[in-house]
Amino acid sequence: MDRATFASRLDSASRRARDFARELVVEPLPDEIRFDVVLDASYDKNPLHPDEFVFPDDGERFSRSDLMGLDAATVIDVLFRDGKVPEWINLAVTHEGGGRTFVEVLCCGRFTANESLFYHAGGGVSAFSRARPVDPA
Repeated sequence: MDRATFASRLDSASRRARDFARELVVEPLPDEIRFDVVLDASYDKNPLHPDEFVFPDDGERFSRSDLMGLDAATVIDVLFRDGKVPEWINLAVTHEGGGRTFVEVLCCGRFTANESLFYHAGGGVSAFSRARPVDPA
């Protein structure tokens, strides 16, 4: 996948998440989207496929605050690595504030450039899951 395709998929999936959440919540959700990224949200101790890569230094490279309130360009910088992206990326609207809708970006710890390894190909915007809001309960 090239960077432009990934950017387009992030844009499409995040707008779908926001628009879906708008159907379910009373509060208005602003058009502008910011992202809170959670890296390595998967169990990655199983043997890797030859086309899978992990980045064990992410915990040292990024603090939690480094990954909060990001714009789309920064999310792309964080997640697009030499043509590789997380195999699955789950998006969920979490809240609104300051004229922005905040979307959690929960990411697999395994990265790949092999689209056949992406999850959600049949049910979302590959490798992004279907849009869903976070249940506040």
